[in-house]
Amino acid sequence: MLVKRAHFLRHRLSQMNNTEALARRLGFWSASIIVVANMIGSGIFGNTGYIQAQVGSPIMVMALWTLGGLIALAGALCYAELSTTYPHAGGEYVYLKHIFGGLPSFLTGWISLLVGFAAPAAAAALLSGVYMSDFLKVVYPDTILSRFLLDETNRKILASALIILFGIFHSFGVKQSGRVQNFLTGSKIIVIILFAVGGLTLAHRNPGIPIHQAFSGAVKPEGLGVGLMFVMFAYSGWNAASYLAEEIKQPEKNLPRSLIAGTLFTIIIYLVMNYIYYLAVPATELAGKPDPAAQAANHLFGEKTNRIFHVAFSFMLLSTLSACVMIGPRVYYAMSRDGLFFKFAGQLSHTGVPVRSIFVQCFISLLYILLGTYEDIQTYMGFSLSLFPVLTVFGLILHRKRFPKLERAYKSPLFPFLPIMFILLSGLIVLTSYLDRPREGNFALSVVLAGVPMYYLWMRLRAGNSTHLLALITLQVLCVLAAGVAYHVLKYNPDALHMSLAALGVEVISVAVFSYWLRRQYQSLAR
Repeated sequence: MLVKRAHFLRHRLSQMNNTEALARRLGFWSASIIVVANMIGSGIFGNTGYIQAQVGSPIMVMALWTLGGLIALAGALCYAELSTTYPHAGGEYVYLKHIFGGLPSFLTGWISLLVGFAAPAAAAALLSGVYMSDFLKVVYPDTILSRFLLDETNRKILASALIILFGIFHSFGVKQSGRVQNFLTGSKIIVIILFAVGGLTLAHRNPGIPIHQAFSGAVKPEGLGVGLMFVMFAYSGWNAASYLAEEIKQPEKNLPRSLIAGTLFTIIIYLVMNYIYYLAVPATELAGKPDPAAQAANHLFGEKTNRIFHVAFSFMLLSTLSACVMIGPRVYYAMSRDGLFFKFAGQLSHTGVPVRSIFVQCFISLLYILLGTYEDIQTYMGFSLSLFPVLTVFGLILHRKRFPKLERAYKSPLFPFLPIMFILLSGLIVLTSYLDRPREGNFALSVVLAGVPMYYLWMRLRAGNSTHLLALITLQVLCVLAAGVAYHVLKYNPDALHMSLAALGVEVISVAVFSYWLRRQYQSLAR
């Protein structure tokens, strides 16, 4: 019965008119650069201090960055097979649609809309403001602009302006977007190489840095899960090229190469950057700091050269922001073509890009900037983004079993060991992160669960029946608000865990009741 329903949903989705298609204009280098741009961002420039505070041992921090890189590479190898089998815009939304049907694919699109790209863009914009503020404090300490950026609210204004600016820019067309993305990411790579070469040279020539002491410290086992979650957020862009699959030339060749090359390059960069951080800054001083790159640059290069790197780090984060604004709307575009999102999101402008989807995402990014801090966004986002890649890689195993004779342009190596390793390690990260940070975990789960009745509601609206629409939407908004209130209560009162769990319980019950009712209504309409 379940299989028949899944086939029915896939059939309904496949019947949607694909009236406007994206043009294939991106080559291997552009696709690889997009992967690098999406990965190298606020995570490596802002997370090491938080990981150090959670884990305690620099050696364990380096081990987590290495393990995270291997997990990301395993995921990239698995996605490479799926992306060449289904080379369409939307990434895992497309894969889950073909493997599991409508509901899981809708939920991954739901999370992509609310978390996957809007939140990283907001985080990159906020951290860019932090680095720019640090630069102005040193160079122009008494100017209006430097005093303006000392205030967190004003930094949020700057971050919001950056989101709007890149939203406008990416509406000009994919070719122009690709060129500027290449320029931003190329500049980022050059600065990182200069920082790495100069940092390693100066650190090893400095006799005052005892390397064995730089990596000493006791491990805090209870913080390993959250530490690895922060690491995986920094690696979260390893699947970026798959979202642009419909715009990449020769996807059967360029997609796997770009996913793997971009991920490998990023792993090397991350390990070198963290090595330099610990050579330059004592671990105790680094712990909990939001700007480890600036701290290291100040210790290694001195105040004058550090000014240049502050501007460079702020500028480099714009590459990540730009990549998120460019990639995310392709998911909503794909959902709209399948009838699972507003019709306007699937319409292309005269420049051939989904402009309205871009501005929907920018609006959500502005909400994140308004309501949260950098650390809040990182923790909540890291948990949410760990869920659906696990389901997608599990789907690869099912896909191989269901269609063993299907011709595939690329096959994931070490099958099924590689996908099983990815699933187990990623699942362990999700579990340990939830146990250590139930506040963020409950809120993230409540957002995912809210998508279940929304899916059946949307399918019912497609069928032309909007009975009780207002009541259902109101209930879901209240449930998410209840979870949000519990999130903030627990933030300021860690002993109030029962309130967070109660809010999640309310959400689970409401989702179960109304999803069942909507599902029955939709099935009756389908018959």
